[in-house]
Amino acid sequence: MSIIDLNADLNGVEDVQERDSLGGRLLDSSIQDFKITLAYLLKSSGGALGMHVNLENADGVKLTDTQYITSGDQKGNKPYYEKDGKKFPMPGLQHFNALSQLVADKDVAALEQKSGVIKLYSSQESKEVPTEVIVLPELQGKKVKAGVVRKIENKSVKQGNTYVKTNDKREYNEVNKYFDESGATRTELQAKEEPVFIAKWKEKYEGQVLTNQLCEVIV
Repeated sequence: MSIIDLNADLNGVEDVQERDSLGGRLLDSSIQDFKITLAYLLKSSGGALGMHVNLENADGVKLTDTQYITSGDQKGNKPYYEKDGKKFPMPGLQHFNALSQLVADKDVAALEQKSGVIKLYSSQESKEVPTEVIVLPELQGKKVKAGVVRKIENKSVKQGNTYVKTNDKREYNEVNKYFDESGATRTELQAKEEPVFIAKWKEKYEGQVLTNQLCEVIV
């Protein structure tokens, strides 16, 4: 897999500050201390570039945070979207820029990239197979706090080229905020402010189970 130059497409993109807003084994919604065991880039079947960050806490609970940092083939594989005549980084890129700034003091586009092969599950072969990816070694081994939420939603299955909801439910964890080891957000660090947002995050999310538009599917 060839090295990916995100900077080439980021000229003229708005500098968006991360907002401090409350917008395997499952974890309860909580702030967790993690070590990054692996971070890599891999394109989806539709051409969108996914960033995958493997996290592990002191109890050995593993979690993979996956976000898409570019659009797919149909939208030009861009690391930005356009609104009101301006370009803004993709939400997934904003999310991981916050992480990268916290642990490596640079945005994702500036991280070192190396080609590598790791074992990943293949839905076609129904097993893990060696897969070529772009590894981001500067993130590996770094420690970070993450706001992990527990969610329930309708499970989707693929029918043809589309996914449709079923009456089965799936429960999963999702990272919706990163903090440094002191509990500060990237925004607080850049503004040299006291880390106070983490307490607001706990007040809103700790111990909660979030539902993602649960519905009954008529068949």
